[in-house]
Amino acid sequence: MKTKIKGIKDPLIYLTLDEAEKAAHGQRVPGKVAQIYFDELPPCYFCETEKLTVPARFDFATTLGPWAYGCEYHYLSHRAAPALGEGQGQMLVLAP
Repeated sequence: MKTKIKGIKDPLIYLTLDEAEKAAHGQRVPGKVAQIYFDELPPCYFCETEKLTVPARFDFATTLGPWAYGCEYHYLSHRAAPALGEGQGQMLVLAP
């Protein structure tokens, strides 16, 4: 069974009950690549600065320091880590 946990801008992160229990107590859930579900994808931060409206597909740590929502192009060009995962980034998905 999966449970829903509300997060920033009302995304839903689907975890098993055991994983949700660990997360609720501040424990890390190793090996979990989170997919965050949105009713509507937020805009890519980098495209938005150029006055373009492109939906973000990733929330990731950037080479610039802070985390950002980014489209695939900007994720590939500004990511600080080579892959998604805990402390590196997650994929944004439209809720079913």
